[in-house]
Order: sequence, then structure tokens, then C-alpha cells
Amino acid sequence: MYDVTIFIFYGLLQAAIGVPFFLKKVPPNRIFGYKRILKLNDKELWYSIYRLFGQNLILSGIILILLSVIIMLIFRNAEEEISRIINTVIMIVLLALAIIRCEIYLSKNKG
Repeated sequence: MYDVTIFIFYGLLQAAIGVPFFLKKVPPNRIFGYKRILKLNDKELWYSIYRLFGQNLILSGIILILLSVIIMLIFRNAEEEISRIINTVIMIVLLALAIIRCEIYLSKNKG
């Protein structure tokens, strides 16, 4: 049977990483984040885009957990490799959607 633990862990980790951003606890810095926002010196934009990013991480983490369990149930008799590939693709797509959503927000709000 397919072991879904790694994807559940990744979903929890992703959601946990999103919480400080959603709560606006991560100040503008040069280590992590959009360099374009730092150049604009716009703290309000920094916090709004990272609040959105945090929300996206939390949501995609929860979705990943749910879909991983569903995939485990659907493909329980299939080869483990199939389930791993499907979960990995879902994980990448969810993260890409989170980034794309932030890019769209940034392009509309950077002034």
C-alpha cells in the first residue's frame, strides 16, 4: 500500500510556513522575498503580497493533504510510483498557482 506520509508532512510544513506570512510577522528583508518590492520601499505592498502568499501556502498545504489521502484511497492497489508521481505533480502545480497568483497581484498593485 502507498505511504502518503511524506506528502502529508509536506502539506503540513507548507501550511505552517504560510502562517507567519499570513499573520504579517515576516518583515521586509533581503534574504527572502520579491526584490522588486524592496526596490519600491513599499512596506504596505510587501505585507499585502506576503499575506496573500501565506494564504496561498496554507490553502495549498491543506489541499495537498486532502488530495494525497484521496489519491492513496483511489490508487491503493496500483504501483506506488503512480501515486508518487501524481502527488508530486499536484504539489508543484499548487505551489506554481500560489506564485502566479502573487505575481498577478504584484503586477496590478505595484503602481
